[in-house]
Amino acid sequence: MIQRFRRSVIWLIVSAFVCILRPFAAQDTSVKACWDLNPDKAIEGCSELIQTFSKTDPKLSNYFDLRGLAYAARGRSREAISDYTAAIELRPEVSSYYVNRGVAYAAIAEYQAALTDLDHALHLKPDDPDALYYRGS
Repeated sequence: MIQRFRRSVIWLIVSAFVCILRPFAAQDTSVKACWDLNPDKAIEGCSELIQTFSKTDPKLSNYFDLRGLAYAARGRSREAISDYTAAIELRPEVSSYYVNRGVAYAAIAEYQAALTDLDHALHLKPDDPDALYYRGS
């Protein structure tokens, strides 16, 4: 009887840990997918992560940026711009988000918006090599 009780308690504890850790394992898989070089896998992985984070969590900005890069790699510039904008709203101090959005604007021939973003990136980080390159400085 005691042996049976112990097995039940152990099973209950193991089940609880599995239930607690399963979301983290799924999140780990999504993190790997978000960094995948295949844009379609990256979009899927980042989208899963974006749905799991609080909308005010600053880490979320990285996943919006990565998904934006994947969208841009697929030629989906407007979706990329939307994601870069979301990243900027969460962390407006990151110059690379403005650079990425500026490049996406240039890809759809919205040159004034591109220049505005690249200028802002240089305001935040005057020696940003990507901003300088894309700005033509």
